Amino acid sequence: MTYARSYATSRRPQKIKRFRRPRNKRKIPQMYFRQNSFKRKVNIWPAVKACILTGGCLVAALTVLAGFSLMLVAGYQYVVNMPYFCLKEDGITITGQVRANPAAILREMQIRPGTSLLAVVPAKVERALLQQPWVESVELSRVWPDQIRLHIREHQPVAVVNLDKKLYLMNDRGILFKVLEPHDPHELPVITGLEVQHFQRVAGTMSPLLAKVFDFLNLLQDKRFSLRRLHRRDPCGCGTGFHHTAYGSEHQYQFGVSGV
Repeated sequence: MTYARSYATSRRPQKIKRFRRPRNKRKIPQMYFRQNSFKRKVNIWPAVKACILTGGCLVAALTVLAGFSLMLVAGYQYVVNMPYFCLKEDGITITGQVRANPAAILREMQIRPGTSLLAVVPAKVERALLQQPWVESVELSRVWPDQIRLHIREHQPVAVVNLDKKLYLMNDRGILFKVLEPHDPHELPVITGLEVQHFQRVAGTMSPLLAKVFDFLNLLQDKRFSLRRLHRRDPCGCGTGFHHTAYGSEHQYQFGVSGV
């Protein structure tokens, strides 16, 4: 009789245990270590020495520079105060002066006999003189060692222009250079009827109407005609004419300048 081999067992099957990391980690107690009481000494003398050396070199350089600058200033003052470069009594020559007053500007800028020629700045003097209304251009030249020459070109008035209820003097280039004052010349012809845009220049050229005015003035001057008043009128809008008044007679002059 054959019996079947039985593998049955009364024991429950056991699960295979796998390795698992514990949830609660082990706390490692904090450890305190005693600090090392031995400290290496730091040598700061090389750094201090370098700083002292750099500061000394900087102070020496500044001292030399200040001494050199002081020597230059002292030398300049010595040369300026030398009598060899001082203006003589007749060392200031002014030409071209008629109505301008350059002597007042020279006194204001302390340019007089005894002033050093090195202290005179021509550009500064010229700018100051150009502030006077009668001065059109000025040129100052230094004649070494003790003279200056000042040449002035004044405006040449040719007419009085009535513009915006004021009277202005106009020079021979069509520039209104000053307001008419009581001591200014009054025997000039008076031009009326012009506007501000007629005196504006484009690329340095005067307007066509103003050019016609000068042509007319030159024409009358060539004929030795004495003019008292010149008035611009535009009766029909197609051209421009002038009505001029002489002493004892009146005349009209018509020419075509459209768009003015």
